Amino acid sequence: MSDAEAPDLGPCCICEKPNGACVIIMLPRRGLVPGHGWGCFECDLPCDGAVAVICNECEPIFQADESALRFACRGFPASDGRVPVEELPPGDFDHDMSKHQVRQ
Repeated sequence: MSDAEAPDLGPCCICEKPNGACVIIMLPRRGLVPGHGWGCFECDLPCDGAVAVICNECEPIFQADESALRFACRGFPASDGRVPVEELPPGDFDHDMSKHQVRQ
């Protein structure tokens, strides 16, 4: 996919650059807007997981220190805005690996 075909995901959740976010991160927390995040069919997780989007320049920063992430997507990345990560609901939101098939 060329840059011209890539969807606009809104501002980077680290540097806030208004365009260029192209890396989607599934966070292990519940998002603010139910049904507007990531989920899993295999372990029956609803699409309530929080996501963040970052630009290529901020990807190495995030890989070195995940606490550099300042914002998460409020809902859908391109349309629902951002919230500080601290405002996400408390608690874990993650896969139930006991429901996932072991592939060898």
